[in-house]
Amino acid sequence: MTTSATIGCCVCGTPVDASILIHGHCASCAAKDKHLAPPMIDLDRELLLHKCDRCGRYRRSGQQHSWVHAEDESAQLLALALKLIQRPKHDAAITDARFLYTEPHSRRLKLKLTLSSDLGATATLQRSCVAEIVVHPMACAECARAAAKPPARSAQVPL
Repeated sequence: MTTSATIGCCVCGTPVDASILIHGHCASCAAKDKHLAPPMIDLDRELLLHKCDRCGRYRRSGQQHSWVHAEDESAQLLALALKLIQRPKHDAAITDARFLYTEPHSRRLKLKLTLSSDLGATATLQRSCVAEIVVHPMACAECARAAAKPPARSAQVPL
């Protein structure tokens, strides 16, 4: 019969089974320590999502002439926004994503992301972070063509 020792966390003193300690830390203290759990995702850069003001379509990332219709806070818009975010680092995965409320006129989308990563054989780290995406106005090809066409003029001159 094997028994495992219970050891206190070196930070908070919580008794933890020795087999699940991560460098002497319990899982919650390991998640807070920046040296043990490096940032899972890089959100320092500004994320841009282009939207046509005339027809309301969004441009797909990486595709120059591909535009799709998406309602506000819809699954399609969430998928477009998640494609803008770089893949998580250190074998982390995005387990949950949802919209946070922003003012409709602010041209901002805020996403609350839940990321999870395995720290050891028995410990999983979950973190939440907020990604902010700026919605930038840009005319799609069809609307730009329609706006560039001069209006048809007809005039009648009396003779």
